[in-house]
Amino acid sequence: MLKRIIAALLACLLLAGVLPALAETNDIVIQNDSPLILDEGLPLADIGELSGGLSGELSGGLSIELSQEGPDAGLPAADTSANAAQTVTLSISKSCTKDVRLGFNYQITISGKKIKACKSSDKTVATVTQLGLVRTKHAGTVKITVTPSKGKKLVLTLNVTDPKADKVHYMISHAMGGVDGYSYTNCLEGFQENYAEGHRVFEVDLEYTSDDELVVWHHWNRQVCSEHRKGKAPTYRQFMNYRIFDRFTPLDLEALLRLMNEYPDVRIVVDGKYPKSSTVKREYRTIVKTAKKLGIPEVLDRMVVELYNKDMFDVVDGVHHFKAYMLTLYKLFDEAPKSSKLESLAKFCKRKGIATIAMYADWWKPKYFDIIDPLGLDIALYTVNSANDAERFFDQGVTALFTDFLPPVA
Repeated sequence: MLKRIIAALLACLLLAGVLPALAETNDIVIQNDSPLILDEGLPLADIGELSGGLSGELSGGLSIELSQEGPDAGLPAADTSANAAQTVTLSISKSCTKDVRLGFNYQITISGKKIKACKSSDKTVATVTQLGLVRTKHAGTVKITVTPSKGKKLVLTLNVTDPKADKVHYMISHAMGGVDGYSYTNCLEGFQENYAEGHRVFEVDLEYTSDDELVVWHHWNRQVCSEHRKGKAPTYRQFMNYRIFDRFTPLDLEALLRLMNEYPDVRIVVDGKYPKSSTVKREYRTIVKTAKKLGIPEVLDRMVVELYNKDMFDVVDGVHHFKAYMLTLYKLFDEAPKSSKLESLAKFCKRKGIATIAMYADWWKPKYFDIIDPLGLDIALYTVNSANDAERFFDQGVTALFTDFLPPVA
């Protein structure tokens, strides 16, 4: 029954002269002894809810087959899947050159004119439908010849770049980096060993002692050494007399800032742990005040402030305008965020000048790249200690990885 309806519909279109017109611009082939193939141009949805493989017979032995084979078969119906490529409009009025990104679709439009036909000079770089939908395939340069309904042909030269291949990757030594098989050391030896190995970006944790001094440590529920009572904050004097894990040298805020001054090629990612505004304000006032007291306020320009929520940006920036911020997601979500939530946060970061979004490595989804990267933001994941995982994440467009033991990127 469906085949008869389709055949009758197309017979009407044929009599009305619609199909011959479509054939001129949409690669429709009409022959008495062969199928009619609709493989580029008019969306299938525009002539009914039809999909590949449906066929019928018209009078005189004319047969029809409608196929939509592969990703290049005409303008697609709206794709709501997680892996749907984003479509960007390219408006042109004359022959020109445009820089575009691999992985995106681009719809060509001409102001005040309809597009009659389009042709790609290199289908390995990008394909194009008759109606001007470009699908990027590989990095390279391709010329798209556009024939408008009126006027001369236009040539659109597209430079297709792969944003993932262009990324500069780097490692962040987590908690000053691992040393002698220990992680979360936050100690002098961790810095020294990982710096010697080539690391230049270090993450540190800051914590308050029981007498309100800032020291470099993760949490007091992580035992510092055999003398430390787990879960209890020591005094400043007690902490500085400890040996981290009974072997390594502890650091306070002053020692951290002096290290930054001694090693001017080092950047420090500051994990202050506490999202509460009053604590955040007190913490960063102390950092700024201490740097000024030591006569080295310029080291603040090499700090990257980890933010735990949107409000924290204004709190920190109100104390001091740091040059780099990173929004980390582990205090905002209990699981990998939905794309819509992530997009909202990414747009917020773009508005505020927050350069990086960080999340757990097991939350990462390749589709996140197309949400974050187009806004010019970097992506960081924590914590990765497998070389194979690191290679995979970098191939998927991730910029930076927190690591305990992996070497720096060459």
